[in-house]
Amino acid sequence: MNNLQVAFDIKGIDRRTPYSDHNREDGWCDELINWRHRNGRMEPVGTKPKLFNLPARSFQKIWLHDQDNVHNYIGLSDQALYLITMETGVSTLIANGFIGEVKIEFIKRFMVVIHEEGMDRFIWNGDENKYDNILIPSRPMLLFSRSDIRGKIVYTEKAVGAEAILAKYYKALNNENRDEGLLTGGIMLRAAFRMYDGSYVLHSIPEYIQLGLNMTMYEQAVEGGGDDNDLNWIKFYMSKINVSFNSALFISIDKNIFTDVVIFACKNEELFDFNEDTFDDDVLTDKVHNASTDHDFDVDFHDIFEGRISEDFKNMVDSPSWYKVHEISIEAIQNGEAETTQEIDTKGFYQDYATRETLTVDQFSHHSLIGSVAYNYNSRLIIGDIKTLFATYRYFPLNPYTLVGDYILFPDEARYSDDWNYIADRNCKFIVTLNTSSGDVTKIIDAGVRPFAEHDNKEWVVLSLSVLGYPDARAKSISILVQNGNQWYKIHEFKLKASSVSNYAYYHSPDFSSAPVEITDRYEYNFNAIMVGTDFPVTQQVNINNYTNKEFRDENRLQISEVNNPFLFPAENSYQVGTGKILDVATNTEPLSSGQFGEHPIIVFTSKGRYVMFQGLGDVTFSNIKPLDGDVPDMAVDVTSVSGGVVYSTRLGLFIAVGTQVTQLSEVLTGEVNEELKNNPHYQFFLSDTRLINIVNKLSTVDFLTYLSGATIGYDHDNKELLCTNNAFSYSYTFNFKSGYWSKLDTSFKLLINDYPKLYGLREVDVTGIINISDEVYSEPIPTLITTQPLHLSAPEVFKVVQRLRINTMLETKDNTHAGFYLFGSSNLIDWQFITGRNHLTGKIKNILLTRSGNKWKYYTVVIAADLKPNSNVNTITSIIQTKMDQKPR
Repeated sequence: MNNLQVAFDIKGIDRRTPYSDHNREDGWCDELINWRHRNGRMEPVGTKPKLFNLPARSFQKIWLHDQDNVHNYIGLSDQALYLITMETGVSTLIANGFIGEVKIEFIKRFMVVIHEEGMDRFIWNGDENKYDNILIPSRPMLLFSRSDIRGKIVYTEKAVGAEAILAKYYKALNNENRDEGLLTGGIMLRAAFRMYDGSYVLHSIPEYIQLGLNMTMYEQAVEGGGDDNDLNWIKFYMSKINVSFNSALFISIDKNIFTDVVIFACKNEELFDFNEDTFDDDVLTDKVHNASTDHDFDVDFHDIFEGRISEDFKNMVDSPSWYKVHEISIEAIQNGEAETTQEIDTKGFYQDYATRETLTVDQFSHHSLIGSVAYNYNSRLIIGDIKTLFATYRYFPLNPYTLVGDYILFPDEARYSDDWNYIADRNCKFIVTLNTSSGDVTKIIDAGVRPFAEHDNKEWVVLSLSVLGYPDARAKSISILVQNGNQWYKIHEFKLKASSVSNYAYYHSPDFSSAPVEITDRYEYNFNAIMVGTDFPVTQQVNINNYTNKEFRDENRLQISEVNNPFLFPAENSYQVGTGKILDVATNTEPLSSGQFGEHPIIVFTSKGRYVMFQGLGDVTFSNIKPLDGDVPDMAVDVTSVSGGVVYSTRLGLFIAVGTQVTQLSEVLTGEVNEELKNNPHYQFFLSDTRLINIVNKLSTVDFLTYLSGATIGYDHDNKELLCTNNAFSYSYTFNFKSGYWSKLDTSFKLLINDYPKLYGLREVDVTGIINISDEVYSEPIPTLITTQPLHLSAPEVFKVVQRLRINTMLETKDNTHAGFYLFGSSNLIDWQFITGRNHLTGKIKNILLTRSGNKWKYYTVVIAADLKPNSNVNTITSIIQTKMDQKPR
């Protein structure tokens, strides 16, 4: 026999098997409840104080909106969101009817709610103490028209030639534009909403306005003069532009978010190329002077240029730039008259258009994005696993009597429409087909009821006065469906052309009207309106049920918003990450309730492994994406950012990623609970003795991986601890990042609330309410338990007798209770027997000594149980053992 002195410290929980591992140090625990390693020893964890009573309503999740002087609790209950007043427990409905999983991110005063069918934005209204739902408007609903049409004349002497005529004409154009704001030719207009941060969204497709196309050259005789004394006259037309709107179409728009409607124009163009390159003295002589032998005659520019329409005029629809010409505040529209018309001030446009603010390219703002993943980083909203809901672009219904033949009529000129007879209002649908990276998708747009007129044995409907299109350059066609009785007909399909510089696709008539048509006292030329006629043949019949809205899903795409703007997701901030489905996003920063900030890379969790995205410089949000490993998180447990790392779960347990390094946090917990000891009757008796401590119902009942499958994790910054809680059990696990030890709390929480640097939990049993997990009080005694794993006492697989065991401790127990110190022994790790122990009465207890164990055992377990007051601690355990051989030598 040999006497051996052994000393070890109490450590954290370690349930790895086999317990007989020779390399494992003594001191690891099977149960460690309400203890924390601090100051080089184990100290009791204080009682978690109650902050508020339970809210009156039951909630599945609670978020804290803590940004920009907002501090609100938001609760989810039965797919509805409520504003919770914690002091009273009263909850006020914000919105309901959400489908599927609901996620919330906060950016400044915005609350972004992401659910299966959309992404809704709310803003905190501090004046009325409520969240306002921000409705996304359709495109700016404006009507453009020309006004104040004026005929102008310039003249020169016949002898001075083409150059002088052009100079006079240009001078007249510039002067009239500078002084009166008049424009000639034709022009395309677009409108967009300007947001609170200056961003432009919901751009309209171009709309054509005819300003003054007709131009005529006259040769006029001078009384008493010869042919050489004739004058050359040019008659042309100029006009202004009006914009009209109905305030009812803007009344629901949040004027603090969408602050203005801004109108942009392309460079106005003349119908024919009338310039130095196309009009010289030879053209003047051939097409004008030689056109007649009379002294007084006129020549239409159509004849001078032989009907060749300017390419610049035709291409206005795809202008390389759009220049600001007008803006109207949403507040002014809402406070104005029901019907308002304003003149667009285009004074100086000829001279300064190139220096004006230009319209940005639309960043797919008409579409709605839904992400199953959402994250706030550096005040940008990041969404992943994206589903795109394509825009319902609104088209104005047009009266069929606005168009006859090849030119546009105004409503008061009904005498030109005598042979057009109104037939009926018919339901119309526009079917937009888009060519995406995942193939063709369709969008059904209900175009409403549109009037049809009979002409030439067909029914006709006017679709556009100039341009038909869709605000996405990927759109390749628009089919027109019309209902006649119970049957639907596809009466036409328009092929669209993608803009070369902007994000829209368009169609306009290929047949420009260049022949003059007399209307009142003027000659005008027109961009053709778009209309379709049909006699509803059987060949056009379609089954309306065959047309469905097909969603576009990018499971591996991340989309990142503008800073502090959760409405706008620039196309350049779109990133494809691997080939798997994006499951979550996190960074190596602490989980601030206001969102994450820093320059750390983003870790992207996908169904095919983890990737890291490195931040870029300047306008480049992220510059590089690299794969890390093949870990796939278990999304039943949230990915959580902690100090300097990201914690996530897989089927193997909890892991922490710090940069590119991954460590398994829960490896020490992955073994089985020591059921053999747990079921020992003495063990059960001691831990349920009300004179000692009643903590038996806090013992682990399942292995950690089973516990984890329904758990929630959160980070307690104050204590630098990770909390893993499952409300189906009566206890929680904590991991202390300073000590590296796992322990347990004798309570669990239904849900966790991050209020950085604090962590709160909602508890529905025992002490119910909102509990401050980060703070601890010691006004009440704390139930504690230490149960070590089997101790081999430096002599593994050898029978030994404990001569003496000293627990270096300082404990103060609850009044009228005992503190228990017990020693159990086993020779096979299956059968455990109570050996010895001591129950100390109320008071301070220091350095407990347990006496000789009597029989020899291979393994021992120490149990310490007590309801403790503060300033208690457990330090080192020392023992003197006497080893014995299994059998005597022969």
